[in-house]
Amino acid sequence: MAKVETQWTSEMSFDSTVNNHRIVMDSDPAFGGKEKGPRPKMLVLSALGGCTGMDVVSILNKMRVTPDSFRVIAEADIADEHPKVFTKIHLTYEFKGKNLFLGYYDPVLSMQGELNPDLVVLSTPVIPEGNKELGQSLRLPVTKDGFFMEAHLKLRPLDFATEGVFLCGMAHYPKFISETISQANGAAVRAATVLSRDTVVSSGAIAEVQEDECIGCGLCANMVPDLFEMQDDKAVVIVDVVPAEREDAAMEAKDSCPVEAISIS
Repeated sequence: MAKVETQWTSEMSFDSTVNNHRIVMDSDPAFGGKEKGPRPKMLVLSALGGCTGMDVVSILNKMRVTPDSFRVIAEADIADEHPKVFTKIHLTYEFKGKNLFLGYYDPVLSMQGELNPDLVVLSTPVIPEGNKELGQSLRLPVTKDGFFMEAHLKLRPLDFATEGVFLCGMAHYPKFISETISQANGAAVRAATVLSRDTVVSSGAIAEVQEDECIGCGLCANMVPDLFEMQDDKAVVIVDVVPAEREDAAMEAKDSCPVEAISIS
């Protein structure tokens, strides 16, 4: 069990003994400090830089790479309200030296590669949020990474399987702005083909119960008895096509299923 002792000395100053090394901490003069040492919160950033930096050095040693210099820059956003925790931390690792190389894996070519770059910039990952919930509401498929999936990669790259809903931009996957604009223009044209019609005929939704997953709770049959009923302790759909005016009720039953055994397409 790790143990660190921190002793109050005077005013806002504290002494901490870590691995037999003395660290003095103090607060800002505006809050009663005397500038006897660094702020505790900054020591957290310092420790993060040192800890991750040691991991990087260990990896470099295994690769038999020794840089001329290496530093870790830790930058953090702090909440405005107390307790003013860190809301975001960004770490920058800077190396200088000769014969430094970057190893990478190209998933398209399925091969390893090496570069000797002057500068390496790691981009922040694009993580989709809310796509799964929106997809469930509109009956739109999403990939395992959480991005929306087109109806067909080559034949219908801007369409969903659900008629009248189109796809473009980073909802599809992370892409450059030029590709996003091209996709947006294409999606607008596809939408115009629907909007230009005098009338639009909509097909009804199809409900289905996965028998292996159904636990026979009867919740859907109680909520929408005109669409579902219980047979042999399992819920079944009693209509071929869900009427348009009952689609909302069917979706509520689907969302209420405790094991998500109901699908509507």
